[in-house]
Amino acid sequence: MEKAKKDIILYGIGIMAHYVTKVIEKHNLFNIVSYTADEEYIDGRKFLGKPLVPFEKVGDLFPPDKFLMLLLIGYKRMRDRKKMFLKAKEKGYFLPNCIAGNVNYFDDLILGENNIIFSGTYIGVGSTIGNNNIIRPNVYLGHNVSMGDHCYISPGCNIGGGCIVEDMSFIGLGSNITNGLRISRENLIGAGSLVLKDTDPFGRYIGSPAVRKSSHEEEGINF
Repeated sequence: MEKAKKDIILYGIGIMAHYVTKVIEKHNLFNIVSYTADEEYIDGRKFLGKPLVPFEKVGDLFPPDKFLMLLLIGYKRMRDRKKMFLKAKEKGYFLPNCIAGNVNYFDDLILGENNIIFSGTYIGVGSTIGNNNIIRPNVYLGHNVSMGDHCYISPGCNIGGGCIVEDMSFIGLGSNITNGLRISRENLIGAGSLVLKDTDPFGRYIGSPAVRKSSHEEEGINF
């Protein structure tokens, strides 16, 4: 007998919402009942064929004791990822993890909430991943990797064993981080970079080997 899928509301109506909807449908993960977004961004009553309701009213229509919520926010303003995660939690929702069916990981993996992990990813033994991280396809995370909250890991990245990736960091397409390094909070690692030593907070690192080019402590990571 097929296991009943849990009813879920998806928070977001951008490209990431389109993409994750397809992942959910392909791997039969949840039953999507509605989408939601902040009222100022809503133009219409439907999104991808489902009801679209203002976030300000979602708790009345879909109470958190009966429905799950998944936050689908990309990387354009990385600090917004944290803000919107906290908004969903303040409404009382549990935010499950969304893991594609062909992700390779071990039974000792420790996961927080609202992690979206795409196909082809490998996560080594003894690893810990916090809350609200996006790990795109074909990422390699070595053994005993520790990732904080609200990070975005682009496709094709390789992060060596024992690495620490701190909160709200963005790791660009095809980057390589060697074993045992600390990627400090709110780092931006540019596409194709090779990181060979620990980084400092709020830095933008580019190149092979990667060097610090600038800081974004005041404004955060914005694209």
